[in-house]
Amino acid sequence: MQRMTRRFLAVVVGLAVAGPVAADQWYEHYARAEQALIEGDHATAIAELNQALERRGDSGARVRTYGMRVVDYFPYLRLGIAYFAAGEYEAALRSFDTEEQLGAVQSSEAAYAELSRFRRRASSAIGTPRSSQCADGPDAGATPAPPGGRTARLPMRPAANATATATSIARWLILP
Repeated sequence: MQRMTRRFLAVVVGLAVAGPVAADQWYEHYARAEQALIEGDHATAIAELNQALERRGDSGARVRTYGMRVVDYFPYLRLGIAYFAAGEYEAALRSFDTEEQLGAVQSSEAAYAELSRFRRRASSAIGTPRSSQCADGPDAGATPAPPGGRTARLPMRPAANATATATSIARWLILP
């Protein structure tokens, strides 16, 4: 009996120590990055998105996270938005190009339009037009934000999913 108790205790202690280490999934980093974007913490968003990309590099619409939960996972688009908000326009354009080359973003009309908008704004900010298949999107004639953009923080709002978060980020960056 005493021997069985010791084994049980060893297993419980082992699981308690190993538990926190194993909980480092791509979708957790992605969610933290989206929250950081909402809070205006661009450096954290960039770091978290890079961590998510290390764990899952391919983009996709309706990507399964755990159980039956799915999210629109466009990490290079979010990374580009974070770089744009941080004033790193060249890095933003590289991220947008990568997302478009992966091809999954074209399956989401809203995400593809968002990519198009931010690509135009980043190109305008550095003064070099960037050709894109999506140059005739819904905001083709929109006026870009001035270089440096807004410095205010995004309002804190809980989002029901990644699309709602993306929409709130896009509104914050687009509205005057």
